[in-house]
Amino acid sequence: MQQRFRGIRIVKKHQWNFDHDAQTIFLLLCPTKELDWIEEWDALHTLIYSESGIAEDACVFTSDIPGEGEAVWIAARYSLEERHVTYIKFLKDNDTVIRWEMTAIPGGAHACHVDITYTITGLSLKGNRFAAEFGQNGFPYLVNQIEKLINHYLATGGKMKFFA
Repeated sequence: MQQRFRGIRIVKKHQWNFDHDAQTIFLLLCPTKELDWIEEWDALHTLIYSESGIAEDACVFTSDIPGEGEAVWIAARYSLEERHVTYIKFLKDNDTVIRWEMTAIPGGAHACHVDITYTITGLSLKGNRFAAEFGQNGFPYLVNQIEKLINHYLATGGKMKFFA
């Protein structure tokens, strides 16, 4: 009997804290709005389909991010009322699927936090290696850098480079 492949799954949780209202922060978690606060995002992503031109249910975009390679993203769930988005991301070059859930939650006068659940599943041995490595090293960089870029944008109105 042939042994079947079994992917690994890494689940990471994180929380961003902002001195801005939840609606303002939530609207920035969009592939189009990221053009406003990530300096190199225009060269790294392509919006494939969106009726509104911004994030929405079933919005599709691609990215080619250093260290990750080509990826296809879909907004599997988008709720402006709940300030929640779930992106599914297929990393073609790394045989990995990522489910990225973010919910912006009001936290008092002009403050909020964003609860993040980032689930990485390997689709092959290569994907398992990527998932393990990214969960250990890439995820902490990703969440810390995004929080830093958003705070910089809200304080100055300017963009910053994601990759230093």
